[in-house]
Amino acid sequence: LANGILLFKILQVLLRDFKNKFTLLTSLFISLIFVVHPAITEAVSYIAALSEVMYTFFNLSAFYLLLKSDSARPKFKNLLLVSLFLFVGLLFKESAIIIFPIIVVYLFLYQRSALKYWLATSGVTLAFYFFVRLVLVQTPIRHPQFAPISEAPLLSRLLTIPQELFSSFRIIFFPDRLAISQHFVVTSVTLFEFFFPLVLSLLFLGLIFFLIWKLKSKLMLLGLSWFILGFLFISNVFPLDMTIAERWLYFPILGLMLILAGVIDWVLRIKPRFVIPLSVVLILEILGLGTRTMVRNT
Repeated sequence: LANGILLFKILQVLLRDFKNKFTLLTSLFISLIFVVHPAITEAVSYIAALSEVMYTFFNLSAFYLLLKSDSARPKFKNLLLVSLFLFVGLLFKESAIIIFPIIVVYLFLYQRSALKYWLATSGVTLAFYFFVRLVLVQTPIRHPQFAPISEAPLLSRLLTIPQELFSSFRIIFFPDRLAISQHFVVTSVTLFEFFFPLVLSLLFLGLIFFLIWKLKSKLMLLGLSWFILGFLFISNVFPLDMTIAERWLYFPILGLMLILAGVIDWVLRIKPRFVIPLSVVLILEILGLGTRTMVRNT
């Protein structure tokens, strides 16, 4: 719920430049879709996945503070608070490191004048975290073992990425079959295991790129960067202990929420009369996703 509220507040800031009277409504619908989505149910309901929810909370808190510090020279207390939130997020799970390149993308798109200050803050935070981990606590970076994907060679892991991406999209857009973990490895280039998921995934990403280019939408570009960067961290380029876990989508799915917010905002700006039918569609979608989540929880 706290992460849903943070997403709501972040969207209000990111959508303010569009001066759309439906900004509040768009932010509300997107936040509700995120909160009830069955793709992230495991991260919320499965106590061992608490770290996903917690690192996301601290990442979103840091990102929101950064958004509110909209100046060429941020105040020292804001830099310190953001650094603290980023550091605590890393303590909950090292996947929190995803937010650092996302912050760079955001600053490049929206606040280039403040880039050097936030880069310095991020660099100090990362350096301090790895000093604590590797020097003080002396926790080594280990290679996962005993999972098919972690034991697979790099080429096989790369061949598996299209299937991972397609499966992630299927979980998000059509969450009919959900499982706590998926273990598979693509070992050869075949039609259904490699080319089919690759082509469909590229077509979908190509459609988003086309919309970004057509609409000149910084928000959608930020969302796409958010999702791609988030997915790369769970794509097994660096081996993990399973091929796909729904809980890993908790943070990357926020990028798709930003893209959807950009699309809805664009529709309501050019066709304000669509607000009622679009609201009905989104309410039905939220009810459907919520029902699937309740079924998943049983």
